[in-house]
Amino acid sequence: MTRFIIIFIIFTSNSCFAEELTAVLDLKFIKDTGITSGVMCYRDEGEDCHTWSTFYLYDAKVRKVISGELSQKKITVIYGRHALLKNNRKNVVVRLKQLRPDAEAQYQIIEFGVAKEMVCFESVDSRQFSVKLEVADGKFQCIEELKQ
Repeated sequence: MTRFIIIFIIFTSNSCFAEELTAVLDLKFIKDTGITSGVMCYRDEGEDCHTWSTFYLYDAKVRKVISGELSQKKITVIYGRHALLKNNRKNVVVRLKQLRPDAEAQYQIIEFGVAKEMVCFESVDSRQFSVKLEVADGKFQCIEELKQ
């Protein structure tokens, strides 16, 4: 548990000063750093704990900056929220925070999503559409489709 606290302090120590930014990235998996990013404990006392996730290192191609400032087209990022497959990811929307200059990566992914597009039609009776939307007097049935 002490190791988890130390790792947490290291990665969040500059979070008060770092500007967050949001961008669309293509991620190319480089390696599992082996550094614990999450711990799962059983029992209330936290006696029986094990590593739930480790930080993965990625090369990232910046497709689009949504908010904040980032002039580089290629950066390195780490992410380790839960046990992910070790693979590449395209067109992901992420919130980033800049890490210290001596860190293995330039940025840490704080949140992770996938760019989507919502498609809506009027008066569609189908279970395929999971979102109901009302705009002015119109009632729509919507579904989220992955952008191509």
